Amino acid sequence: ASVMSLFCKHQGKYAVDVDYNGAVDIVASKTDNTIYLHVANTDMNSPQTLFLNIGGKKIKSQIL
Repeated sequence: ASVMSLFCKHQGKYAVDVDYNGAVDIVASKTDNTIYLHVANTDMNSPQTLFLNIGGKKIKSQIL
């Protein structure tokens, strides 16, 4: 219940489609100009590198 209460406070009104093929579980949502990403690395041994393309703006991030 504690984890779910954190998600409720940090999620958007509308779901956003996410495409990723790798050891990462991603859920995205948005409200107005804010996009919320809930990201979990499912590989316990290796960090994952993500390349995000949000509205034409490209962002690189590493998830431990």
